[in-house]
Amino acid sequence: MDKELQCDIAGHFASLKRLNDTSPKARYESNADFCLVDLATKAMEAKLLASREKGRGGWWDDDRCSVDDLQQMLAEHLTKGDMVDVMNFAAMIYVRGIIAAGSGEDGQ
Repeated sequence: MDKELQCDIAGHFASLKRLNDTSPKARYESNADFCLVDLATKAMEAKLLASREKGRGGWWDDDRCSVDDLQQMLAEHLTKGDMVDVMNFAAMIYVRGIIAAGSGEDGQ
């Protein structure tokens, strides 16, 4: 795991502990949600960058990668237990659905 990401994780969890000790539950939950999205986003971005550096890409282009292809890769990575890839493939499928809905095509 990237050292910067490790530092972010440690810092976020230290913040969560402090908030849990001093704040109402609703504030703790809200901050936990923020930390979840922040940490997940950073991990997803790092994984996408590493994949682009390996020459992978085109998830947004149906001529290069269909939604069915993305769903198959999602299932494969879920079985592998690679949750960052799972988040990325799920996000790709989600965004492809938005793109399809905006263009009048049937979204997934």
